[in-house]
Amino acid sequence: MTRTAQLDAHYAVVQLDSLRRNVVMSFQLTADLLIAEVEERAPGDAGRRRLRALLTRYRAAVLELDDVLVALRGQCGTDPDDLPDDDDDVKVEAARIRAAHDKAEREGGAL
Repeated sequence: MTRTAQLDAHYAVVQLDSLRRNVVMSFQLTADLLIAEVEERAPGDAGRRRLRALLTRYRAAVLELDDVLVALRGQCGTDPDDLPDDDDDVKVEAARIRAAHDKAEREGGAL
């Protein structure tokens, strides 16, 4: 791989990591804000059920995008040692979201 190609791979990883950080790390804050809004605006069971369904889809989409971004990152560069390290905070948060999603699926969709 040429030096320019490795530099392009490095830049691609920086971009992928930035996108991943923004998506994963904003999930819980966004979900909390949406929950508070629905509780204020539509406090009934129908509002909560609708929100639960949407947040479940949102969480699944965040996890799917996370998987794609990690896979794309793995396609960059010929020497992984030349690329930036993964962000440990993002890995931990993605694992927490995945565990909550798996638990919710086992329990019937609860957030």
